[in-house]
Amino acid sequence: MTAAAKLDAAGNSAVAVRNVGSKNTNAAGVGAQNCNVALVGFGTVGSSVARILCERSNTHLRLTHILNRNVARKKVDWLPSSVQWTENIDDVLSSDADVVVEVMGGLQPTEDWIRRALSSGKSVVTANKQLISHCGPELIALARQMKQQIQFGASVAGGVPVIS
Repeated sequence: MTAAAKLDAAGNSAVAVRNVGSKNTNAAGVGAQNCNVALVGFGTVGSSVARILCERSNTHLRLTHILNRNVARKKVDWLPSSVQWTENIDDVLSSDADVVVEVMGGLQPTEDWIRRALSSGKSVVTANKQLISHCGPELIALARQMKQQIQFGASVAGGVPVIS
């Protein structure tokens, strides 16, 4: 699994998640990776990531959980009914999610939740500049120790112009 920072037409950074997870066979009989994704945060960035994950039909990424405060206020009708909404991190940590995508921001409770996700065998993708600058090396070491990945490319390129 990898993540990358990409700029949209407006110059905003976005989180991109690449496949990780269990091996499966697609309709053509070719081996493909399935990846269950839990999303932590459903604000502007989180809802955009959810929309991309749910609208693309040519991907093996599947949104399974959304963690946010005040779930009743945030629920939308365009997500598949299979997506589970929660306000409890333990629901995400005990789920079948392979990757936790954190787009909530801040240090706490985000740091604790990312540490717990890595410790419970889930890889993490984050766009959280504050968190990575505060404890990035420790989180990288924990990910390595747990044989998981932490990807944070979207946290470092938001203000950097990209020339292609």
